[in-house]
Amino acid sequence: MRAYLYILFFFVLACKPNEIVLPEVTEAFEIIVPTNYVTAGSAISIQLINEENYQGDAQLIIESPLTKHVVDFNITDELQDIDLDGSYIIDAGLINAILLVGNQIKDQKTFLIKSSDIISPIELFTGPMTIWVNNIQESMVVALPKDEYANAGREGDAILFQSRHPDGNISAHDIRIEHQLAYKKLNSEYKSGKVFIGTSEEESGAKEQRVDVIPLWPNGMEIEVVDHIPYADNRQFYKLTTDVLKDINGDVVSDGTLVHFIVRHKRKSVSYNSYSIDGVANVYIRNPSYASRWFAKAVVGDQVIVSNTVTLDFETNVKSIPIELINDAIIVGPIASYIGQFIPDGTQVRLKNNGTSIIEESEDGMVKFEKPQVLSQAQIIVGGVIKEITYDQ
Repeated sequence: MRAYLYILFFFVLACKPNEIVLPEVTEAFEIIVPTNYVTAGSAISIQLINEENYQGDAQLIIESPLTKHVVDFNITDELQDIDLDGSYIIDAGLINAILLVGNQIKDQKTFLIKSSDIISPIELFTGPMTIWVNNIQESMVVALPKDEYANAGREGDAILFQSRHPDGNISAHDIRIEHQLAYKKLNSEYKSGKVFIGTSEEESGAKEQRVDVIPLWPNGMEIEVVDHIPYADNRQFYKLTTDVLKDINGDVVSDGTLVHFIVRHKRKSVSYNSYSIDGVANVYIRNPSYASRWFAKAVVGDQVIVSNTVTLDFETNVKSIPIELINDAIIVGPIASYIGQFIPDGTQVRLKNNGTSIIEESEDGMVKFEKPQVLSQAQIIVGGVIKEITYDQ
């Protein structure tokens, strides 16, 4: 077993590669880097001072937080320039230049790279995109300018923000880049409409931005009834409509403003929703099927804006209710309406007898009920009209 271990040990030693031993360099060196900032993408020259006139291979490492470049060169002179093209100098920020001779770092210096010129399009973020008028809300446009190497724009450089407001005024402001961005707040002013924003910097620009300044809630509201047929005929509809809704500035409210129409009769209340178009909201409501008085109003928001109340009176749509008792049936009809026509098909006709009710729907003005064995205080009820059933019918 021990023999196998010795064989394995010598096999490992035989397979171990020869180590490259670099000569120890005792000479001193110095590199001189630009003292002012360098623009990203620019070619530079780093000077090497070799006072002891060392001859041999070396490496210059250009290192940023994002990238690392190694330049191999040969030291030949006491004073030597190492030229680097722009591809080595693209990351804005502090850059380390490290001189490596043999296996030793002989000198290390730091220099500053600043972003190059801003390119188009400038990246913009705008919001909110819709704000209330009368300076109730603000919007903001934020520019994130970058150069061709994706470096943030130079601190202190100016971005021109221009905006055109609904009243026709155009404003222009130079905003300095701070912490890699530039921003401009936008007030809504006192007129609704569209605010257009343009951003530029010398030869670069950005896509147009738009913020919608919308009117406030209606300053008041009136409603009226249109096409009102005053009969309890549920084949008919009446229309409730608002006047043109305007805010406190006299501007028509935004399309899509939600208006609740509420109609009530005694304890019964029904709500209908509508959205304004060109400042007007309306709704069509079916006539009731029985004689009654209804009241209608409209509200915007949580009862913030309340309209006037209109009254709607509906007379009975039933003019006559003929009833005939034959054998085992009760024949009702033809039931005539206010101008003599049959009541609408599907109208509910109720037979009330001895405290119970049976409901049938009319067809061609007629309804047929199965005759109860006993008729006690029997009634036919149609559209709120009651007619007693007697045996002499």
